[in-house]
Amino acid sequence: MIPKKKQRTLWWSAVVLYIALIYSTLGVAPQWWELFDAALGGRGMAAQHFLYIGIAVAIFLYLVYIKRENSLAKYFWFFVCVGVAWAIIKATPRAAEKIHLAEYGLLGVLCYHALKIDLDRLRWKLYVGGALLCLAIGAIDEVIQLMLPNRYFDWRDLFVNGASGA
Repeated sequence: MIPKKKQRTLWWSAVVLYIALIYSTLGVAPQWWELFDAALGGRGMAAQHFLYIGIAVAIFLYLVYIKRENSLAKYFWFFVCVGVAWAIIKATPRAAEKIHLAEYGLLGVLCYHALKIDLDRLRWKLYVGGALLCLAIGAIDEVIQLMLPNRYFDWRDLFVNGASGA
């Protein structure tokens, strides 16, 4: 078993490095999306939808076959999260910004594991704290975009970032 102090250091290091990756690529992310979409012959959005469906199926299979979860409440919340994710995908008009769901979803997972070390017994604080942390990181993301010549601040993106992290 890894000591708590080392776990804390590892998870928070992963969170900080991932945030640095997000912030450092803000100026070039639109160009990367255009290259990705062009490489797929204009089917980048379809590839994203395929990715999200694959992630949802993988998580469902993990719950059923690996974790052997038998709590109906956990399956209920899983399907609520899938529904929210699908609503976010449908409500986001620009294809390049639909990737925020995966980007901030991964950040949410990293923050969850980092916070879980100290807040595991206080579940509501774990989830609320993680959601607020992702919202704050997403807000900083949008402020940075406000200062970049090829990006702009968007309240909808702020909501998508926070909801995806949650």
